[in-house]
Amino acid sequence: MARLLNNPFGNISGKAASIVFKRNKNGTYISTLPTPTLKPPSTAQSLQQSKMTIVMRFLQALKFLFKSSYFPLHPKKSAFNHAKSYYLKEALTHTPDGYEINYAKAIVSYGTIRVPEQVHAQRPAADHLELQWLAQTRQAFASAKDQVLLVLYQEKTQEVYFQTQAGFREDAYINFSIPKKWQVFTFHLWMAYIQPEAKQASVSVYLGEF
Repeated sequence: MARLLNNPFGNISGKAASIVFKRNKNGTYISTLPTPTLKPPSTAQSLQQSKMTIVMRFLQALKFLFKSSYFPLHPKKSAFNHAKSYYLKEALTHTPDGYEINYAKAIVSYGTIRVPEQVHAQRPAADHLELQWLAQTRQAFASAKDQVLLVLYQEKTQEVYFQTQAGFREDAYINFSIPKKWQVFTFHLWMAYIQPEAKQASVSVYLGEF
């Protein structure tokens, strides 16, 4: 970008062909519009675009949930950007067609609360799930009143359903009613602990496809 000094044309701003004029308190600046390329992307560029597309599509479905479940340790980094960095590095599997989400490594929450331990989940009928776990309420970073977060993701429709207070850590068991719309689907399931008002959460645990 160039700066126009001692401008003989007076005040000037806007665009002329491929040249753009911008004004601020320091004067007038000149830049050129980027020239579109007709060159097809390389294999590496196409793969990188595939990675970003897959990650962004998945994270957009979780964006609202992150307000209650995702708390990066670095205060200046947003939950969405922190999650995006993690997914691009850790939660993708390379396939012949590009990339796909590695659900076992996908996370739907993040923070310093003690993670769910020894969780056993089953779907004995289409309309409900049963989960039991080791509460560990006397261990570090654990509270009896940590809320149980359950997150369901339906791959074909790319929809998310979550319950932020499905129970409490101390319960060690829940019988969870599956919404009627979801009873005809299989879905991926995660569990975590959260304290939304305190802006705290655990890293989630992936429980499988049900």
